Amino acid sequence: MRILITGGGCEEPIDTVRSICNFSTGATAAYLCDRLSEAGHEVLAILAQSATKPSCVIPVHAFRTFRDLEATLRSVLAEHRFGMIIQAAAVSDYGIGSVEIDGIAYLPGNFGKIASGSRVVLNLCEHPKIIDKLRQWSCNSDCTDYADCTDYPECTIVGFKLTSGANTIEREVVIADLFQHSEIDLVVSNDLSEITRDRHPFRIYGTVFDGEFPERHPKDGRRISGDRYVQPNRNSPVSIQHLRLQAQGTTKEDLAAWLENLASSLEQSVETENGHHNTGQRDIQGGCT
Repeated sequence: MRILITGGGCEEPIDTVRSICNFSTGATAAYLCDRLSEAGHEVLAILAQSATKPSCVIPVHAFRTFRDLEATLRSVLAEHRFGMIIQAAAVSDYGIGSVEIDGIAYLPGNFGKIASGSRVVLNLCEHPKIIDKLRQWSCNSDCTDYADCTDYPECTIVGFKLTSGANTIEREVVIADLFQHSEIDLVVSNDLSEITRDRHPFRIYGTVFDGEFPERHPKDGRRISGDRYVQPNRNSPVSIQHLRLQAQGTTKEDLAAWLENLASSLEQSVETENGHHNTGQRDIQGGCT
């Protein structure tokens, strides 16, 4: 299966030496790149410049800012069909609209280092949600005839949601909201308070409506792989009552194993549906050293 993985954190420049950033290292994304590549999947990565890099030799696009990530995703998704997108990058919710230095407003990054002793005010602007656009940007959506689209007629999108010190209900409220507006298939939930050097607990959520899983049906977008997960019904509101816990574990290895099994199951499902699997010319090259 052809898989796209994003990872690492965005930086938003203030001046030429300072920026607003988060502490995402991209280590989980790099590990997923290695595991899925080793399992025989075609993997392409979009990773922050400062992020941990995979040890496998795979195509990697670098980004620094939100705008870099947005532009790269749009370009890559317009060019390649993917069977799965794993959106693990820590995307900036806010950018810097302007920087006021001693009462004078400047565009961010368009001047040198701010002198010590200056009075500085940062005016933030909210970024749009990249995860809400992934399905729209994906060229998989150009496939109107399911039978003719043998190279991944559908794309499974996996999002990540980090909370901090949230209880189960608080986590599930924000996860349900993410399902509601993003049209993704699965959410990997982490909470900062639970993460240590040796532990990285996660929960994977899908959604279910009326207690039943719909059959695979490409025309209305609903699909299922065995009893593993079901995509949100995009015409129905999502609440915590519609969430279904698919899996949980305590390490990146557990997460990688579950996603590896999912990718293999989806690949097998495509082969069964079409009688064969034909990706044509392989346009993403790579492998492990």
